[in-house]
Order: sequence, then C-alpha cells, then structure tokens
Amino acid sequence: AEKGPGRAYLGHLIIPILGEFGDREAIPELKRILDTPSEKHEPTLWGRDYLHVLAAAALMQLGDPAGREECLELLESEERLASGQAALAFARFGTGVDLDTLEKLLDHESWQIRKEVCLGLERITGVVNRAPGWTVTTENDASMWKEWLRTHRKGKDQDSPAEKPPILSDES
Repeated sequence: AEKGPGRAYLGHLIIPILGEFGDREAIPELKRILDTPSEKHEPTLWGRDYLHVLAAAALMQLGDPAGREECLELLESEERLASGQAALAFARFGTGVDLDTLEKLLDHESWQIRKEVCLGLERITGVVNRAPGWTVTTENDASMWKEWLRTHRKGKDQDSPAEKPPILSDES
C-alpha cells in the first residue's frame, strides 16, 4: 500500500481554509496544533514551524489572541518561510494594536512582505498612502508609511488605545 501525502501536507491545505471560513469552532483544533511542539510535527518541505505559522495565522484571522502571540514568536523563527508567513499574517490580519510590529516589518528584506505590510496599514488606518501618481503599491510606499506613522503617532502613548487617533481604532 502506497503512503498518501501525509498529515502535514493536508494541514498545509486545510489550515488556511479554517481561518478563511471564519468558523470559531475551528479554534480548539488550531490551538491543539500550536500546543504540539514543532519537533513532533512531520517535517515538511516548508520546515517544522510551517504548520504552527499557518495555525497561528488562522487564529489571528479568527480574532483569537493566541494566534497573534504565536506569530510574534514565529517572526524570530530560523525558518525563513515561517517567519515570512508570520509577517504576512500581521499584514493581512493585524489590527491597530499591531502598528509597532507592522512598522518594524516595513524594513523586512522581502519586497513582497513590505508591500503586504503597506496594504495592511491601508486596511487598518483607512489611509491610502502611495507615491504620487501611482495607484499600485511601489517600493517608495514603505518609507512613506514610516514617515506617516512617525508623524501621526508622535507624542502618543502607543500602548494605550485611548491615546491613538480615531483612525487607528481597532473597531472595523
């Protein structure tokens, strides 16, 4: 009997769908994946941390704080793909409380991640901050966002949501 693709491969396909469908019933299973040490996961082409980052991103998408905490840790993963996916999770599912993390990610080595972070900042703030004359995200947008964040957050207690301008509210 031939072996199938394996649980890790199927997880790679199914886990993002659990977040996408938005069914909070998936949260206990996603947390179970996070509670399993990376070393116990089947190695995949994408590394051992990859299932963790997919589960963490799905939890972020579902609004569960455990996903955010795991993604913060995975930003430091030695597995480049896992740390990149954690960065993308902040860009795609982050909220106003993640502005400090997103600001740091504006310096990420990958242009694709910097681009997604710019789009995430647009989603969170409601501000379209693009190079003059451009309707798409460009290389210049990351530096424009750094300046915008510096200007609009100057003198604010960044840990206190009440001190943030209304445009940075987590309510959506």
